[in-house]
Amino acid sequence: MAVLYNAKSYRDISRFIKGKFTKIKRELSLSWKKAPAYTTIRNIIKGIDAEELEAAFREFMQSQTRYGFNDEVIHIAVDGILYTSPSSLLSSDKKSSREVTC
Repeated sequence: MAVLYNAKSYRDISRFIKGKFTKIKRELSLSWKKAPAYTTIRNIIKGIDAEELEAAFREFMQSQTRYGFNDEVIHIAVDGILYTSPSSLLSSDKKSSREVTC
């Protein structure tokens, strides 16, 4: 989450966690007494196995998949602003796509 809020360093991540520590602690049911130091964050991130992280991410995303009519997968791009339903990909009708702004 910190990276989504423009954190660019371990210190930025630490500041993000410290700023939202109460909420993070409550939402994740943590028993931590204080937010981790940036060196702890660095050590944790350096110890992550990239292949295991990718497998976990793919499993999570699969669990979040939603299906529409005729068991078509509903896709939402997280790297752009265009939402397109699978049936609209076959259509030249521009009204079948919708722009999503956040």
